[in-house]
Amino acid sequence: MVITPTFGQIKAQVGTIRKKTADANIIGIHSPGRWTGEKELQDGETRYFIDQCDSPLEIRLALRRVRPRGAIQIILTELDEMDLSDDIRIRLARRKLHHMDSWQVIRTLFQAHAVDTRVTQQAWMAEQLLKFAAVDDCPAAPGGFLDLETAWAYLLERGLGIGVARPDLPLILKWSLNETNVATFRGADPQFREAAIVWLAQFTEPATEVVLRSIQRSKQLDALAIGLAAHVVFHAQAEGKLDKAVGRIEERYLGGQSSDRNQMRRWGIAAREVVRLQLADTTPQDPVLKQADGILKDVQADTFAYLSDVSLIGFDQRLEQLGIALKDAIHHGISQDLDFRYKDFIRHHLARIDSRRIERVEMAMRLLRWLQTIKGVISSPNSFAEAVDNYLTGGSFVDTARLALRHGDVIAALSEAFMALSKKSAVFQEKQSKIFADLLRDWTNAGSKSSDILPVEEVLTSIVGPLSESSPVLLIVMDGMSVAVFNQLIDEVVGRHWAFIRQANRTMTHAAIATIPSVTEYSRTSLLCGRLVAGTSALEKTEFPKHPALAATAKAGKPPLLFHKSALNDQEDGGLSPEIRAKVASADHRVVGVVINAIDDYLLKGEQIDVRWKLDDIKALPTLLHEANHANRAVVITSDHGHILELSTDFRAGDGGDRWREAKDSPSDSELIFEGERVLTDSGRVIVPWTETVRYASKKGGYHGGITPQEIVAPIAVLFPGNPTIEGWVETNWTKPDWWSATSIPTEETAVKAEPVKSANGFPDSLLDWREDPVVEIQTHAGPATLDWIRTLISSPVYAEQKLLAGRSYPKSEQALIDVLSALDHGGYTMTPAALSSNIDYPPLRLRGLLAVMQKVLNLDGYEVLSRDTESDAIVLDIELLRKQFELS
Repeated sequence: MVITPTFGQIKAQVGTIRKKTADANIIGIHSPGRWTGEKELQDGETRYFIDQCDSPLEIRLALRRVRPRGAIQIILTELDEMDLSDDIRIRLARRKLHHMDSWQVIRTLFQAHAVDTRVTQQAWMAEQLLKFAAVDDCPAAPGGFLDLETAWAYLLERGLGIGVARPDLPLILKWSLNETNVATFRGADPQFREAAIVWLAQFTEPATEVVLRSIQRSKQLDALAIGLAAHVVFHAQAEGKLDKAVGRIEERYLGGQSSDRNQMRRWGIAAREVVRLQLADTTPQDPVLKQADGILKDVQADTFAYLSDVSLIGFDQRLEQLGIALKDAIHHGISQDLDFRYKDFIRHHLARIDSRRIERVEMAMRLLRWLQTIKGVISSPNSFAEAVDNYLTGGSFVDTARLALRHGDVIAALSEAFMALSKKSAVFQEKQSKIFADLLRDWTNAGSKSSDILPVEEVLTSIVGPLSESSPVLLIVMDGMSVAVFNQLIDEVVGRHWAFIRQANRTMTHAAIATIPSVTEYSRTSLLCGRLVAGTSALEKTEFPKHPALAATAKAGKPPLLFHKSALNDQEDGGLSPEIRAKVASADHRVVGVVINAIDDYLLKGEQIDVRWKLDDIKALPTLLHEANHANRAVVITSDHGHILELSTDFRAGDGGDRWREAKDSPSDSELIFEGERVLTDSGRVIVPWTETVRYASKKGGYHGGITPQEIVAPIAVLFPGNPTIEGWVETNWTKPDWWSATSIPTEETAVKAEPVKSANGFPDSLLDWREDPVVEIQTHAGPATLDWIRTLISSPVYAEQKLLAGRSYPKSEQALIDVLSALDHGGYTMTPAALSSNIDYPPLRLRGLLAVMQKVLNLDGYEVLSRDTESDAIVLDIELLRKQFELS
């Protein structure tokens, strides 16, 4: 290769000559490369004249030119010294042509006083170093010594785009995703490329050589895609089953070369690591994943794609198997087989970025745990108050879970399982609804009063008024919000700088009982007027400021305020009108009330819309909470009534509302007659369905007005910013049933045994058999053995060093950290903050601080071992990365 000399190289050569001949000012240099730069150059106080001469005549003419005193004249030529006559040689320094000393030039460029002999022994390396140095500055050699590793680091970075001298295999695979890198590698000098392959394989692992030679040969697919396919084809659990596929992948993607099984497995594992740990933004549309699946189809190994944690086809196969196992568990009970399939679903890379599907699967698992817990037995509460509490702490969570499954899944087997679970759960819920309705009828007809039950008309007197004596209050009425919806919202709210509190003299979670019928004109008006009354928002606006309990704490001239839907929205702000922002932010008005209609509006047209009811899905709510938090206002979130969703309801003629009719005849088996002071129709008597399967109006997304617990029980949450400091109020958790927050399916000793499940295409009976690498194996058993890796982690030297980073924030007792890690281990390494808080019995606000400390300790070198997923708002422990970072076996 002919290298064009640079001014830096020429200066280095001149400097070498003048060290021996100080007065040399006409220097002849033999160079096969031509000088293409300026003829006159100034460097400091020295002036250089450079002449490119291709014949003796040109040299003679150059020597005749008059040069300024002290200038250095350089003759560059491709001629050999024997081509020059004596009259030319006598004018040159030392009477000869000097050949360019590559290593001297290199020493000068790298500011090195010496070069490693392992470098100088490789003549090609000088040529490559000079080639890249000609277009880029060279870094100074450490300590003035240019060793082999420094030379390779420079060559790999400048020549191949590899930024480190000794990269690992995952880094090589990630590097190969850049088309420019691959093209440069394939077009590199053959001797340099061959030496680079040997160097990289020597200091990484033998599989690196296989990968690089594949990149060199293959003109079609990415090395990462081939590695992902190889992870399946050469998987330990596929040995002896995919021999023909092995031959096809060698022939079509490895240049016909025989492969070493262990090296191919290492390639596959490294490829999986790149996708899972280094390509966090990988999506199902990623071409690499599609290429990998295309290779599996091409070599006829796609039926084994379930062995991969990143394959698109494999993800569907795992979901199919999970669906089959779920359906089996509905009839036979939970088995270890289901546990394994569930955890392998969680372990798949695509599950991490499909938060809604994770949520649905988790809801299905919760319903299974609930069904196994009740064992077909329906509870019989002794009073209406007990029935309300049972629904708050149990039945409402069943509704939250089963309603999440109502839209099924794109995988038929999983969708069928969801529907079967939802229907079976509905059977038990219907029986509980009948018991609830009978108790509600007796309580309503008798006009009973109880300190354990809070009607909606008493919320202002019993909750908002007393609270306003100690703190400014923001009352948020979520029109139509059921407890099932509230269960989804409260975890997000409490996790954002709010403490959930209750009155110290109340043991039951706060809830209000709607009027009958449970509709807005009766129930919401009674709530905001503080008395049983029918009306509209105009009456609410008038009566709310006059309520005695609210007026008693108001400042003079600053009465309680109430804002409805029309006053909330602001086109310029996009979220909340400036007026409401200002009123909430100010302490002038002791009580500010706001009505949000998002949920009630959704019922009118949302039959085919899958709504998760996250905090950010409800316009104005996040802004209201933000302003209240900054103003140090306590917040009361409640609703006037709940609702049911459209789930194959039957239409019946009626002359009332969606879910009630006038009592002009006898009720059917699915209806009850109600009367009493809390029945607010003109006649005072109505017929209402106790089942969720009946409607008296046209089909909608949902309905309210009936007497199911979903419609009658209105949740109440009292929140305080930061640590609660209000006398008579204590911090608490929104009570969840054990089966909801359980972090694992019952262990082998307690699980109901089930027959192994097989699908039509013959997948293995147990996903436990899919595991290959003990480094990534997930624990599936409870008890002390589960804590082995945790204790090893905490006693490791790396962990001891990381603890120092936490300083005084590191807890005196490590038990809380152990509890968090253990809970995440049992929960498949993913869990919502609320579930985690409930599982380890740790206050939500304090949990945020604990997790922050754990992140500081566990997230070594900036890698997210412990993170919070923004889509699903779940705490995620990357167990594979943890084992690697802390060097756990």
